[in-house]
Amino acid sequence: IYPPGAFAKNGELVALAKVASRHGGIYISHVRGESFRVKEAITEAIDIGTQAALPVVIYHLKVAARPYWGTMGQVGALIQAARARGANVSACQYPYTAGGTGLAATLPGWAQEGGREKMLTRLRDPDLRARMRSEIETTIDGWENLIAGAGFEGIQIASVPDDQDQSVVGKRLADIAKQRNQDPWDTFFALLIDNEARVGALYHMMSEEDVRTAMKFPWVSVGTDSAAIEPEGLLGRGQPHPRSYGTFPRILGRYVRDEGVLPLPEAIRKMTSLAAEQLRIPERGLVREGFFADLVAFDPKTVIDTATFDKPQQYPAGIEYVIVNGAVTIDRGQHTGAQAGRALRGPGYRGGT
Repeated sequence: IYPPGAFAKNGELVALAKVASRHGGIYISHVRGESFRVKEAITEAIDIGTQAALPVVIYHLKVAARPYWGTMGQVGALIQAARARGANVSACQYPYTAGGTGLAATLPGWAQEGGREKMLTRLRDPDLRARMRSEIETTIDGWENLIAGAGFEGIQIASVPDDQDQSVVGKRLADIAKQRNQDPWDTFFALLIDNEARVGALYHMMSEEDVRTAMKFPWVSVGTDSAAIEPEGLLGRGQPHPRSYGTFPRILGRYVRDEGVLPLPEAIRKMTSLAAEQLRIPERGLVREGFFADLVAFDPKTVIDTATFDKPQQYPAGIEYVIVNGAVTIDRGQHTGAQAGRALRGPGYRGGT
């Protein structure tokens, strides 16, 4: 859904995927639509994988529009039917009802074309802003309309540049407009223009029912869809998505222990061996002699996420030990300072930088 990838035609993607296929690659796709066009977008990804003869991973499975809530079963059936035909297609998921991306991603593709400066030039033009608003209000076909999916009341500002007004961080766009006595559209465009479109946002636009349904599909692994951050320093700025801290313990505590959505062994498989299998990472994801020692010791009675949308920068509870490549990295809940991580290369890697 993001430029420049959004402008790539199906044939171009097939051609690129065929090259990846020759080197043992994977087509991991942030598909063209996760809301109003999710079925068409997933069908396209499956078709690309079939034509190029390589595995497909849908990154990340969701139904992100209120009018389509409750249809995850249909989406899953679409993928299951492809698997039954022999297609190697699977997906990953994070266990939240909100997504996260830039506020500029809400704009039609033509408004974003050519990079940030050209986009800002268009945003400063009243006539072009009026055109953008009209298309967002009336069009749900042909591009990923995040405002139609979430509404201004469902868009929460996650970050703005350090030298800009931080009072908007953590607030819903509809509430900011109300505080400013503005039309929400004027607030929306002002946030983009004043911050040179460098605005991060959370989009509350999925249902718990669909999250639980996707979680039960045996071919869906667990992924945070997040960068590595920490509460202190440069990486602790803004108000990020709580998935950065809570994804895995949230599943183990809430969805396994408290709600029984998954049995514990199945949840662990989705977090470990299934993910390694999807990414074709050898000698990881299982506790087996000769494999790399990546281990987590947690208390199934207490493990839980503590990060929330209002207070996301919080570590989980109940994780006592973490061992990375054989080095103890978390010891009784405290970081030891060990830095034993290493880059994981795909099957096509031939050395070099």
